[in-house]
Amino acid sequence: MYDGGVKTLMNMDKPTYLKLHPNDNVVVLLRQVQAGECVMIGSQRVVIRTALPMGHKIAVHPIEPGEQIVKYGVSIGTATAPIAIGEHVHVHNLRSNYMPFSGKEKPACDAP
Repeated sequence: MYDGGVKTLMNMDKPTYLKLHPNDNVVVLLRQVQAGECVMIGSQRVVIRTALPMGHKIAVHPIEPGEQIVKYGVSIGTATAPIAIGEHVHVHNLRSNYMPFSGKEKPACDAP
C-alpha cells in the first residue's frame, strides 16, 4: 500500500523515510538510524538491526532471493539473499541491474 511519500515514524519532527513510488518494496532513509531503533514500517513495528546513514534503502516487506528490488517504480536489481522487513538493501544482498557485477565480485580489469 502506498503511504503517500514522507512517513514519520518515532519522531514527528524527523521523518525517517520516503517511499518514492507506490510499487516500491524499499524506502529511502531521510535520516541516520541507529542499531536497536524502533520504527514503524506500514503497520509493523520494526527494530533496525544495524546503524545506517541517510540515503540508504531498507525493505518495506520481506524480500526473497530472486525477487526484484523496486525503487522509483522500476526494478533496480534482484535480491541475492533473503531480506527482512527493515533490513538494509545494498550490494551485499542485491545484484544491480545497472552494474555488471554485484558488490561481492570484482570487475574484470583489462589494464596491462
